[in-house]
Amino acid sequence: VDEYKILQLFNYPNPFASETYFSFVLTGARSPEAGTVRIYTVAGRKIREIPIPSSSLQIGVNRVFWDGRDNDGDDIANGYYFYQVQVKAGEKTESAIGKMVRVR
Repeated sequence: VDEYKILQLFNYPNPFASETYFSFVLTGARSPEAGTVRIYTVAGRKIREIPIPSSSLQIGVNRVFWDGRDNDGDDIANGYYFYQVQVKAGEKTESAIGKMVRVR
């Protein structure tokens, strides 16, 4: 498949206690130049942005680690969160959204 798509997006474990991995399958003709995982509260406030270097992205299965901390380095509270995985290849940008739960 030559078209860029993010498929089978999930995080594991979910719910998570302290850390989780975002996993997804990426389709396309070549690896993208950049990627990002953004984590939001249910109110829509961005609490963390994780850049994915192009060397870590590949066509096929990808996995990104998150330590459960916000941009200030603090543990996030128990509750529901949304995450967005976004990849950019040339002029094309593809993104997908998932939800997760933090329970300690």
